[in-house]
Amino acid sequence: MTGRFGSFLLVWTMAQLVSIARGQESSQSLLSLLPQVPGWKQSEEPAFYDRSNLFDYIDGGCELYYAHGFQQLASALYESTADPGRTLTVDIYDMGSPLGAFGIYGAMVYPEFPSVPIGCGGVVSDLQLRFWQGRYEVELNGDVDRETLLAFAAAISAKMPPCELPEQVAWIPRELSAPNGLRYAPHGVLQFAFLPPGMEAVCPVDTLVVRAFVARAATADSAMAALSQFRRHVLAETPPARLQDSATGFTAKSPRLGHLMVETCGEWVLGSVCRESAEAAAKVLGQLREHVCNRLRLQSANEKK
Repeated sequence: MTGRFGSFLLVWTMAQLVSIARGQESSQSLLSLLPQVPGWKQSEEPAFYDRSNLFDYIDGGCELYYAHGFQQLASALYESTADPGRTLTVDIYDMGSPLGAFGIYGAMVYPEFPSVPIGCGGVVSDLQLRFWQGRYEVELNGDVDRETLLAFAAAISAKMPPCELPEQVAWIPRELSAPNGLRYAPHGVLQFAFLPPGMEAVCPVDTLVVRAFVARAATADSAMAALSQFRRHVLAETPPARLQDSATGFTAKSPRLGHLMVETCGEWVLGSVCRESAEAAAKVLGQLREHVCNRLRLQSANEKK
């Protein structure tokens, strides 16, 4: 018993040491990304947060960051050397991967936000600039002008690795999505846990908005199983949805979602939703079908060879 306990304690201790070493390495990496901008200086030592204490910094929003792979945050307060009353906060999130960084960025921006060519994608307002690059997502907040926000963002971006777009970004054709309208759903598209993780997009069609989604299951059988569960879920709505089956999926008039169209193509699950128009949903689904069932399915087949 003692031997087993001793072995367990050794393994646990080694795991803790590895975790501490990785945390220190991440802290140093984040520290190296903090910028030096003429006319500005850090007013205090940077603060670091991980999964154990992020709640202390962003009360109420932690779960969204955790869902996208959050590892660590470095937060630094800067003040103007000419006007110490003017401050700006720099928050750099290590999200563990480019997909994690894109995911949390996409969850925080909307099509109406003005875009800026910073990193792999950025948006700016009067008091905030947000962008992502590599495994990092950056948030700048302060009562400063846009030129200052852009200067800080450019200084940080220059220290980061070049853009690396996650393969999931290409699952929905860029021309379908509104600017800043692409999202990654790590726990299932349309917020359904029985559907695979995947991409969602806000797609303008004339004056209407269609939500498109593409998810990739482990196998064609599991994609069909997810489709079947989705069908049962829609049929169980109150009042009952009007549903029509097809060879590869189903269409429905859902009281919750509106006009819903879902298909499978091998291991892929794809679909569209529009509250006002079945024709708009069908138009987007047709474009998704061509993209997924041709290019992406062929790419998947080549990967397996």
